[in-house]
Amino acid sequence: MRRRIPRPKKFKAGDIFWADVVKGFHLIIILQDHSIDNHQECIPICNITGTLPNDNLNYSIPLNDHPLPDNWWTRVNQVKPRNWIICQPKDCIKAEEYSAEAVLGNIKNDYPDLFNIICETTRNCLIAPRLNNFCNCENTQEIMIVDDLRCKCE
Repeated sequence: MRRRIPRPKKFKAGDIFWADVVKGFHLIIILQDHSIDNHQECIPICNITGTLPNDNLNYSIPLNDHPLPDNWWTRVNQVKPRNWIICQPKDCIKAEEYSAEAVLGNIKNDYPDLFNIICETTRNCLIAPRLNNFCNCENTQEIMIVDDLRCKCE
């Protein structure tokens, strides 16, 4: 009888966990399912920060006073009064450097109100194109925005 070799758990779009990216540890959101079969090199991500984003960042979504789940704060002194989601066009992680066991939840499945904030902002503003797939914007009616001032994007 052949022994089965356990396969590593794959990341799913919407998984959130702590990763050492962008000058320190940040909560990150996986934007695309990880496929071990196709040897995906770098999985696209967004990160959550409590620091006011620099003006040179192209894609940030203010979460304002929206409370983030208490169970996400597994690191000391990480809770901030305000948070932003930063989605730069080239931000990604290498799956082999992280364990899917570190996942704190899935934003699509476990936190639909937060997922809706991200997707409404994506649909109404000129946000990173990689979020269109994450939010399934290709299958929704396009909304005409004359300028980004009215959609409350930063």
